[in-house]
Amino acid sequence: MQNQAEENEVIWSAESFTLGFALLGVVIVVAIVIMGAMATRFPALRSVPLLVGVCLALVVLGVGCRRFLFGRKQLRIGKDRFAVVEASGKVSKEIPYSTIAEIKVFEKTVTVAPETVQPVPGVTDFFTMGAVGTMRERAVSTMGEVRFLGIRFHDAIRDDAALNSTERADLLARARIRGKFQGCDWVIGADVFQAPLEIIKHKIRERWLAFQEHATGGGRGGI
Repeated sequence: MQNQAEENEVIWSAESFTLGFALLGVVIVVAIVIMGAMATRFPALRSVPLLVGVCLALVVLGVGCRRFLFGRKQLRIGKDRFAVVEASGKVSKEIPYSTIAEIKVFEKTVTVAPETVQPVPGVTDFFTMGAVGTMRERAVSTMGEVRFLGIRFHDAIRDDAALNSTERADLLARARIRGKFQGCDWVIGADVFQAPLEIIKHKIRERWLAFQEHATGGGRGGI
């Protein structure tokens, strides 16, 4: 376990406690309303020990659910892959270095509407990484530069004539993603993790090149 921990370099997501405090606030307000209604009907419920017990129960609930309420994602950069780990401990995305063809930081000019931002088909990981949240924070329609860390995967050798309808749809979705994000298949928004994108790129690229060097017996490739 210790060796595995040493092999992984962890970058934490940016702190965001808004959801946790909002949920706790809702629970507290609901508890107060229920207790007030019950105390009006049953005066015996107005006792101090009972109120203390309810407060302790809320504290225990908050402590028990702290990972869900205030947990943060991790970007774990290992020797042969990197992964995005949710606050629950579940791995939401894992990218082996053997699948990576290019790593780059780029800027994209976006036009942001104040209310609606239409999703791009097939870009589910993009939304989980919070890049759309970055674009929705604008109060009015505007144009601006948004920075991303992009990963391009190796293209598989395919026989286009032998592709079925599902495989063709996947290729079209991948082409749309690449067209929107400067040839990248997977991107991370600038404000998702605590470290700047250039630092994240450097750490992933260093491990990626080391993996390539080991796999090829000493010859380095890459950008």
